[in-house]
Amino acid sequence: DWTGAEVFSWAFVLVAVAAFRDRRYGWAGFGAGLAATQNPPAILLGGFAVLAALWDRRWRSAAAAVLGTAVGLMPYAFFQYHFGKPNLIAADFARVEYISWVKLWGQFT
Repeated sequence: DWTGAEVFSWAFVLVAVAAFRDRRYGWAGFGAGLAATQNPPAILLGGFAVLAALWDRRWRSAAAAVLGTAVGLMPYAFFQYHFGKPNLIAADFARVEYISWVKLWGQFT
């Protein structure tokens, strides 16, 4: 059986974690960005790759991590271009009044 999007996301998160471990921050950002096309919170891993590259003062790696992580934003750009909304599902459900500390903390944990 074909397993679906969960394995796609898991595989690229695994690639990102392995690259992050080896301090290959550009590839870590790219893996996280690809995983984020199916699982948006995975883009946070790309953010950590950018921060780690900046912490190590590896400017080219930081730029590569930013570009790689930005791949995760491509679905939003596609929907914005074609439909005028960055997300068709959450267009009516994403409002400022729905933000809470509990949900924000849950996103990070």
